[in-house]
Amino acid sequence: MPRKKTHYEVIGVHPKTELAAIKKAYLKKARVLHPDNNRNLTKAESEKRSREMQELNIAWGVLSDEAKRKQYDQSLIVPKEPIKSGFSYQDISEEFTAHGESIRKKGPEIATKEEMEIKGIAKLMRPIPLAILFIFVIGILIGGLVISGNSETDRPENDYIPPNEQSEPFKCMNIIPVFEDVPCQGRHDVKVWDIIETNGTCGRGLDKLYAPHVSEMYCVFYSDNFSQ
Repeated sequence: MPRKKTHYEVIGVHPKTELAAIKKAYLKKARVLHPDNNRNLTKAESEKRSREMQELNIAWGVLSDEAKRKQYDQSLIVPKEPIKSGFSYQDISEEFTAHGESIRKKGPEIATKEEMEIKGIAKLMRPIPLAILFIFVIGILIGGLVISGNSETDRPENDYIPPNEQSEPFKCMNIIPVFEDVPCQGRHDVKVWDIIETNGTCGRGLDKLYAPHVSEMYCVFYSDNFSQ
């Protein structure tokens, strides 16, 4: 029966290797074994790599945790005292991974596909010095505040500017005491700038008004200072 690999052998590092180097080796091997990178394999090969990926994650779960790694290292040097036929330190390591709380609960999460790849905007941002990036972000925030402040500036009641090139309202209306369409050159309560669905929304600066005499929903601008 072939000897079972230690966690170090599964990842492919020396037992004295530093954690950073172990993580690098783990991610490199995980990229190869990850299911997303092995979609055209035979069923047998796919199952084999799935088992190898599981062993790799178990090994990383132990070696990435300082306390678990120390305990595991001690188990590797314990003299073999079989309590059953064929029992060896490899069995000890296997029992160690299954004993107690789940490895995933305390150790780092298993590598995801995103961790295995640096792509998209991360590739573009990686060469940019941190100071330049910080200044760039601050500039965007300040610019946003300036634009927002300008857009919030109050305009006079009769100085409404529609969001498109339309310079004249569709029509004007009186709403008190009754709803009726009236010429915009005379006295009117509201200017109608748009006709929308009942659940639609109006542009900034306009209010929704339901006109029962025509059963339509309007976007209007109220004329507090009525035109004459």
